[in-house]
Amino acid sequence: MQLLLAYQAAQQFETHLGLPAVAAQYQQQAAQLRQTVQRKYWDDYRRLYADTADKTSFSQHANALAILTGTVSAAEAPALARRILADSTLTQASLYFTATKVKQGATT
Repeated sequence: MQLLLAYQAAQQFETHLGLPAVAAQYQQQAAQLRQTVQRKYWDDYRRLYADTADKTSFSQHANALAILTGTVSAAEAPALARRILADSTLTQASLYFTATKVKQGATT
């Protein structure tokens, strides 16, 4: 998911630099990665994104990044956010991660 954030940021940078062809490449890579994440890491039973392809590990981190990257639709994001806050079996986000992502979200 962090690579997806990087692709999205690169696409924005290239757009602002006036390089639409390069921006389009990053946009395409981001779209492909988003599809791969959805296919490999979404768990229909738990309705969460897993940390691993074998779906044995789940965290707030992966699911928060799914929201921030738009991997989960805007319509589904509130429900996912409620699930990641309510599910105590998930690996909890560190204070650093939480503060950094809130700050990034507030500036974009």
